[in-house]
Amino acid sequence: MDKTYLKDANIVSVYDYKEFEQNFLGEFLSGVVIDDETFRFRLFEQIVTSKIVSKSADGDKLEINTHSGSCYVIDADHKLIDISFVELVVM
Repeated sequence: MDKTYLKDANIVSVYDYKEFEQNFLGEFLSGVVIDDETFRFRLFEQIVTSKIVSKSADGDKLEINTHSGSCYVIDADHKLIDISFVELVVM
């Protein structure tokens, strides 16, 4: 499978808030493209992926598969961010 490699990667957990209750909607990946075997993105393009469906460690890298069938590779020392659904829509 062709992969897209990202730097400055963040795994973004999205929550919806209703009547003071926090509901988890899913995780997404954001980052800057440094290599793309799929030829879909330009180098240094900032992207946000579809929903993450699986993650697997491979040494100091993490491979992430998304709902759309794409595979991304990020450094294992990525950042975790929590945002609301409204903030995701604005992104």
